[in-house]
Amino acid sequence: MRISGRYPGTPARTTLRVEHLERGAWRRFPLPTTTTPSGRFSAYVELGGRGRHLVRVVDPVRGVTSPAVTVSIL
Repeated sequence: MRISGRYPGTPARTTLRVEHLERGAWRRFPLPTTTTPSGRFSAYVELGGRGRHLVRVVDPVRGVTSPAVTVSIL
C-alpha cells in the first residue's frame, strides 16, 4: 500500500522511515523515504496478512513520530 503525507518545516531530502507495530514492538520497513522541497513524501509498504495493522512515520534524526494509524486488511 502507498503511504503519503506532508512533513512541513523540514529541509528537502529529510529521511523518514515507516514503522509497523509487531508483537508489541515497532519494526521499521526496510526502505526509507525522503521529503521533497515542499515536505511531501510517499512510501510503499507491504503489511502482510488480514487483520488490523498499526503504522506510523518517524523522523529518526529529530525524534519526531507521527500518530499511529490503523490499517485494516479484510
